[in-house]
Amino acid sequence: MAVEALKKGAFDFLEKPIRGQPLLDKVHAALEEGRRIQERRARVTEVRAKLELLTEREREVLARVKKGEPPKVIARESKLSRKTVDGHLDSIREKLCVDSTSQLIMLLHESEDLDPRPRCV
Repeated sequence: MAVEALKKGAFDFLEKPIRGQPLLDKVHAALEEGRRIQERRARVTEVRAKLELLTEREREVLARVKKGEPPKVIARESKLSRKTVDGHLDSIREKLCVDSTSQLIMLLHESEDLDPRPRCV
């Protein structure tokens, strides 16, 4: 029963008899975890909304950067100048409020790791 409940999304499983303090501790831990999940969902929703602001060309550049392609290769294969690709990257970083390409990649992976919709079981 415990395994099935946990698979369906239960935070934890308590066995009878339930004492006051252990129950309160589990409730507080579950509430804190719920708060962290909600904050993360809000962040993912925010990132996805910012991604919608990108132009088609910025999305193409971003997809290639995400795959690990360097700007020089993106420029050559897209028949763009390196300066143009760098300009697109600057614009992408500005729209997504990050300072570096590594932060950009981390933000993208974070936004894929969590579904922003609440899970109901």
